[in-house]
Amino acid sequence: TVLKVPGIERGGSRTIAIEPLKKQISHQGLVGAIGIEAVVALRKLGISNVYVYGVTGAAIEAVKTGLCPVIVCVDNEIPALTRKLGEENIDYETIDLRQS
Repeated sequence: TVLKVPGIERGGSRTIAIEPLKKQISHQGLVGAIGIEAVVALRKLGISNVYVYGVTGAAIEAVKTGLCPVIVCVDNEIPALTRKLGEENIDYETIDLRQS
């Protein structure tokens, strides 16, 4: 699962809906954050034990071993992330965390 956080120029973590983030994170063991906005969003929930280096590679390896990681990612990094997941034939769901 890829959770999309707006970049700072679009409001950053201040503009996300916390409940969907909390719901997606609550049942996952492996959580990665790409971008400072993603890290800040997770810290708002008191979650600081997340992967921040090599997140894409760690997630790919996790999926290949049967795990279901969650990646919280700033929106401008989504294209590179989803391209790499596609190259590895990994199915994923993208959830936009912006408040409606």
